Amino acid sequence: MSPPREQDTESESETSQYVGRDQEWDELCGRLEQQRPEPFGDPERHLRDTIAPGTAGDPHDDMNDFPLVRDAGNGGDFNPPPVTDPSEFGFEAGAQADVLDRARNKLLQSSREFVASYVPLDYLVDGLILEAFLYSLTGATGAGKTAIALRLAASVGLGIVFANRQTKKRRVLYLAAENPVDTRMRWIALAQQMDFDADTIEVYFVEGVFKISQLAGRLKAEATELGGEFGLVIVDTSPVFYEGDDENNRNQQGKHAELLRSLIDTIPGKPAVIANCHPIKNAAPDNLLPAGGGNFLNQVDGNLTAARTDSTTELHWQGKFRGPDFAPLHFMLRTVTHERLVTSTGRIMPTVVCDCISDTTKEEIAKQKLADEDLILAAIDADPNASWATMAIKMEWKLFNGEPNKTKVSRCLRALEKARLIKQTRSGKYRLTAEGKKALKGSQTGDDSDGRNNLD
Repeated sequence: MSPPREQDTESESETSQYVGRDQEWDELCGRLEQQRPEPFGDPERHLRDTIAPGTAGDPHDDMNDFPLVRDAGNGGDFNPPPVTDPSEFGFEAGAQADVLDRARNKLLQSSREFVASYVPLDYLVDGLILEAFLYSLTGATGAGKTAIALRLAASVGLGIVFANRQTKKRRVLYLAAENPVDTRMRWIALAQQMDFDADTIEVYFVEGVFKISQLAGRLKAEATELGGEFGLVIVDTSPVFYEGDDENNRNQQGKHAELLRSLIDTIPGKPAVIANCHPIKNAAPDNLLPAGGGNFLNQVDGNLTAARTDSTTELHWQGKFRGPDFAPLHFMLRTVTHERLVTSTGRIMPTVVCDCISDTTKEEIAKQKLADEDLILAAIDADPNASWATMAIKMEWKLFNGEPNKTKVSRCLRALEKARLIKQTRSGKYRLTAEGKKALKGSQTGDDSDGRNNLD
């Protein structure tokens, strides 16, 4: 039985809206005839009055009120009609509820239906980063988060190895909000260091701060115009995109993580999302959890960490990681220059990039670090009143502009003081401790057992 129509002049597009509705209408009318114990007249009219009381004429009028065709209409929210007492229409107990259940999206799934919707996961970076997963990358300021993120972006955009792991070549979106000028400088230098063309690589940037919730549609539209199939979104940094009003509010932090996860569905291609995060205040290297508490951490699929020791940074995870464990990855932070990176007066502006290094290279760097500290021990022993600049000149440690590298001297002094091999006097100068003298003697004789093992 089909509902009457009066639209001989109805357009073809309007007619197409009703495809499939006649069958559903007949099905409901048949259900009513079966459930009512005695005839009640025209079941079609009764159904029309029951689901949309007062509707006259064509039951296709105001079809958005007809719940079974919600998906064929304009997609608006559906508010089901109030449930009437079944006895009023002679329904058996639960019969009307059964009819209305068909008008709602199905909530309960069988085990078969549940497992049938499984889509195999795919690694973006083999054994490390899965597509459609949300990760935080937590590290202190200066630990190398941006350097690592940019290296990862370039590796995925080119489809080349990252940290000795295969990557899947995909488009990349980089949200450069915290310091876009610095990010641009690093990217220019990285292009030269990795030998790729910054004009053609399919890595796209959004510069500056904005509200993801407000520009999600625009992000999706522009990403789709570029061809979609994005595999990675990097958020630099997470706190900049926080839309709450209280960073200490755990519920708002949870909502913030959900907002970041929404980028997986917003950007076409189901990309992995990596959000650079700051740790809690004064966090130790073994406590690099993202600020925001457990509510934020619970929402991510893994918390990657960047812990720096001098010129190297260790990439690993803490707190949570969905996937197989992996050995720590090591990167060396390098200061580099580029002919384009100059001031308006022509002065060279150095920037920082990172390279993945092997365990062997890491050990060699550690040995060189000890050798540099031994040189400082000897310099202090020879001239306790020497300035940092004097020591740097003696070691021939220079910056790009030719000035003495006092920062390197400072790092060595901090390491030696932490190991209790030197101590600072009231005048600000340094003296060797008893352990320091043993360590210096050991370095000169080739025996570092007397004090050198105190170094971290």
